[in-house]
Amino acid sequence: MSPRQKNALIYSSYASILTGLLYGVFKYFMKVQGLYGLQSHPFQAHFHHLHIILSPLLIFCIGVIWQDHIWFRIVCGYQKLRRSGLVMTALFILMTFSGYLLQSSVESWTTSLWKWSHIGSSILWTILFIYHQFMGQKLKRPVVKR
Repeated sequence: MSPRQKNALIYSSYASILTGLLYGVFKYFMKVQGLYGLQSHPFQAHFHHLHIILSPLLIFCIGVIWQDHIWFRIVCGYQKLRRSGLVMTALFILMTFSGYLLQSSVESWTTSLWKWSHIGSSILWTILFIYHQFMGQKLKRPVVKR
């Protein structure tokens, strides 16, 4: 993975994480008193829109590094001790599809299913992303040339 690809992935990841976190905070923990009772915070919609706009950048960056970083390591069994990447890949697929299906579901039970799938996979993916990034900086590994 080139330094530009790495930086794009890191920035898009943290942008998606930050907007998703702020959207969740404003949706579930910050209500305002309106004329007719509790209402959604005005910033909730802004962070929701930002999350929906910025998250495809993360999907694009994952697509860019797929061949050389993710798939190459899956096929070659590169550093089997770092299984966080494999779990992150599965969680990313669940996170992406549940986010898409959450936007397109109309039934209340499917909306709830996709909401909790998206929240759970996003929290786990975020924790593993930070761990994976930390472990990548900690390990001194040789550059793989092809």
